[in-house]
Amino acid sequence: MTQANSYSKGACQHCGGHVEFPTAAAGQTIRCPHCGLETLLGVSQGASVEVGGGAAARRRVCLFFGLVAALVAAAGVGAYFYLRQGSAPIPEPATPPSHPANATNAAGLGGAPSNIKEQK
Repeated sequence: MTQANSYSKGACQHCGGHVEFPTAAAGQTIRCPHCGLETLLGVSQGASVEVGGGAAARRRVCLFFGLVAALVAAAGVGAYFYLRQGSAPIPEPATPPSHPANATNAAGLGGAPSNIKEQK
């Protein structure tokens, strides 16, 4: 195999994506086909690549947890309004008349209440 036909494999310096390139292109800077950022072509012999995929993976994880948090918040607001809708206001108790002497008895006549007997 000649040098012109050989290919090497490397990793993007930003996202860790695998890049295969002609060995003659080693040392050149290209756009990564995975993340689109500029990366230096080099053979990945102990290249420092972040575990977990780098910046692109962090963005996906943050987006995922952000969406989950938004859904939980929306569900909480919905539950609040749903439960609030079902509760009726508590009626206030009727207040007794302030002057019992003006109250009417069971027959509808004014005067003393019917359960109190007059003394002679």
